[in-house]
Parts: sequence; C-alpha cells; structure tokens
Amino acid sequence: MAAYETWFGRAGGQGARELAALRLLGFFDRPAEAGCLAALRQAPPMAGLTEPDRAWLLNQAAC
Repeated sequence: MAAYETWFGRAGGQGARELAALRLLGFFDRPAEAGCLAALRQAPPMAGLTEPDRAWLLNQAAC
C-alpha cells in the first residue's frame, strides 16, 4: 500500500481520488457490490476510515 500511496501521491488531485477509491475497496475481500459502496457513502462517515474520502465518494455517480 505504501508504494501505491507514493505513486498516487505524485499524480496530484487525480492520484488522491484514485488512492481514496483504493482504500475503500480495501475494505472488501472480493469485488464490492454497489450496495456496499453505497453504504460507505452514507452519513455519518466512519471516524478514521471514510471521512477523508467521503467528499470524493459523494460526488461519484451511483455504481
């Protein structure tokens, strides 16, 4: 994960969004279903887990 953080960190805003998506997908041990990803978009954010990524998630189209 550290290598991805470094790599995406060099890509600016787009890289930050991609890293946020990668972190959220890391919650799952198989392909994430749309309903599971929708649950991560719901308020309130999970402290220490989804708050930095939540703004980006809310702006994404429904899965």
